[in-house]
Amino acid sequence: MHPASTRTTAGRRPIDVTPVLPGPFVVDDAFEDTAVLDALHHWFLSTPNTGHLGGFFAPDLSVEHRRVLDWTGGDEDCGEPRLLDWARTLVARVRDTEGARRIQACDGRAIRGYEFWGNVSSVRGKTGYHIDRDENVDWVRCMVERIFPVVSTVTYVGPRAVLRGGDLLVDMGDDAVSFHVRAMRSGMSEAAVIAARDTWVRIPYRHNRVVVFPGDRPHLVTPLEDAQVLRCAVGVGLWHRVIA
Repeated sequence: MHPASTRTTAGRRPIDVTPVLPGPFVVDDAFEDTAVLDALHHWFLSTPNTGHLGGFFAPDLSVEHRRVLDWTGGDEDCGEPRLLDWARTLVARVRDTEGARRIQACDGRAIRGYEFWGNVSSVRGKTGYHIDRDENVDWVRCMVERIFPVVSTVTYVGPRAVLRGGDLLVDMGDDAVSFHVRAMRSGMSEAAVIAARDTWVRIPYRHNRVVVFPGDRPHLVTPLEDAQVLRCAVGVGLWHRVIA
């Protein structure tokens, strides 16, 4: 594991924000056996319901809450038990990374469970500028009360090829949350958000790469330039509270 690309530092620290926790961290070749990544990638490509991988595990990785009930999509061989096993494998790996342990140690809150979800980007759509949060709670309340995961992670499951575009940008500025609130309220375009900040850390896509960063960091995925390509990933959030 190694810290991600060099970042610039913001100027004065605003008095109304919390200190930035360490990160992001990058783990390359995270899985010695990539069978689970290949299986998940196949499932993503075989079903139109790519967003229908999601749920919440308790600390012992038993199912605490299902966010989605339709698991099978277009592939009858990839039913709910297999998807849950794959999700457990990914969660177990990312929660034990050095980066996750370091962020948790600085944060100090006990982990109550693990949220997981599928994420697919293409030239037609991708992950926009946001902060991971409890989406069943009002956005304003999440921002004010900082209802974010302690740790956010992304695991790249496919394709194996090098991609043009599809980079992850994480804002590590000490005022990133307050800026995010202002940007969202003002309707600032994503291009303007990127241009306005000098605190982005850029992490290119790479198969079998895990990215670990503090859960309160605004982030986005840059547009893909390759048509006919799906950038498939699984997000895992380490939470201090049970979410639905």
